[in-house]
Amino acid sequence: MPDGTAVTRNMAEDTHHFGYWQREALITQSKLLDSLPAGLRAPRSLGVTHVGRCETWLWWEYLPTDRDWFGCDCHLNEYSCFRTIQNISGLIQA
Repeated sequence: MPDGTAVTRNMAEDTHHFGYWQREALITQSKLLDSLPAGLRAPRSLGVTHVGRCETWLWWEYLPTDRDWFGCDCHLNEYSCFRTIQNISGLIQA
């Protein structure tokens, strides 16, 4: 989990829980990623292989590492923090 909490079996099997382990495979198979807004796309799925009851392999296109994706992510985080601070400032001034 993002906060460091271990995912329990109950979490992993609950379709409504954040830790549901099959979510990514189901989204990939649903073709939802084919209808993202203009300018946004996910890597192309090359397939989903269900290996066993508790194991699924996802096959994705190779994305070259020659772009500074980490830098882009940092800028998005800066923007998000800035917007949050603006919202908090507006509440404090009100």
